[in-house]
Amino acid sequence: MKQPGFLASYVASKYSFNEHPAGGTPASIASITTADVSKFYADNYDAGRSVLIFAGQISPGAASAAGTKYFGKLPRREIPNGRVEFKPEQVGPVSPNGILVIDLPKSGQAAVAFTEKLGKVGRQGNDFYTASVLNSVVGGGYSARLNYEIRIKRGLSYGASSRFAWRSGNSNFFASAQTKNESAAEVAEVLLGEIRRLSTSDVAASEMVPRRSVLTGGFGRNLETTGGLAGAIADLYAFGIPTTELNEYVKKINATSPANVKDFAAANLTGSTIIIAGDYSVFKDDLAKRFPKTKVQVITAADLDLSKESLQK
Repeated sequence: MKQPGFLASYVASKYSFNEHPAGGTPASIASITTADVSKFYADNYDAGRSVLIFAGQISPGAASAAGTKYFGKLPRREIPNGRVEFKPEQVGPVSPNGILVIDLPKSGQAAVAFTEKLGKVGRQGNDFYTASVLNSVVGGGYSARLNYEIRIKRGLSYGASSRFAWRSGNSNFFASAQTKNESAAEVAEVLLGEIRRLSTSDVAASEMVPRRSVLTGGFGRNLETTGGLAGAIADLYAFGIPTTELNEYVKKINATSPANVKDFAAANLTGSTIIIAGDYSVFKDDLAKRFPKTKVQVITAADLDLSKESLQK
């Protein structure tokens, strides 16, 4: 809780995405009992919602025998069609546009993050492919825009990146970089500017082609290993997506156009929620100068409480 990068990510779980940090909080972890763990297991672990995946030189008969031997006693509650039915998740209120500062006095560095919850873009839809290409362009690799602008061009960080965290019916977008406290406001301005640029101009072919190739090349390389193949199939099962979709990945990524990326950004990356964790006294004046019309909320790290709606003790 004294590390800027960790703080920014953890606070985003509650403030931006209206979720609870997956790793828990000191209070929530302390409250978990043995009975809670047993109940969770009893409620969720059963053969009816499980899939056992084998990839490699093994026959269906041998795979079935191994599954029966090691998992044959797992309780079974029948699920229609043998598949868990997923429904779009209910998206609660999320943070307003603006800047949230987690003041961490005397911190060595500052973490800067752009966050946005996409309430209607989930893993099960075709927008997944457009979002994947968009992420490859803006923050999905060393030569992506954020890393180029923040690390390579300006030397303000050792790295900048972005990612989508997928749910069945929605997703969370998170872009971040760690920098000196003195350059936190500048990095926030660059992050916001690059993400907004996605919705105002087309990605040039000279950039689009290699960024799509990064995705398809990585996908193909991953499927060359048994672990990668099993993992890709498991991902589809986890979200209730037919395994035939595995054959559509390369085609749909390559079919994504600059117009698709631009329209997606304009429709979904419309906010400007910035979270900065660092020594506020160092970048306060520069932040006010670069964002004169933006509301800035400040919470001292010592007063942070993720179990409260206000995030404060």
